[in-house]
Amino acid sequence: MRRGGYPRPGRRCCPMRGTKRATRKKGGDSSGELEEILRTVAHDLKTPLVAIQGFAQLLEISGREGGLSEKQRKYVDCILQASRSMNSILDDMTGSREGSKN
Repeated sequence: MRRGGYPRPGRRCCPMRGTKRATRKKGGDSSGELEEILRTVAHDLKTPLVAIQGFAQLLEISGREGGLSEKQRKYVDCILQASRSMNSILDDMTGSREGSKN
């Protein structure tokens, strides 16, 4: 890893990479293993997504108070809309809904 916590280009950065292939070699995919992998991937994607949504919401508040130009407010709206869409996709992948735990 380099400074800043990002792996060097070409290095494995995803601990789940190759897991499906390794599972097949063992004799088949069990749905429980695949569901666990799916939950792990969804969780790993949601963690930074929540931070992005939080910062975008802070920018949205600042925009309402006159701290952003019209163009900047549109960009913030795009970020919020895209992050909500991604969150919905991740919820669909894992079968979870807001307020429920899986």
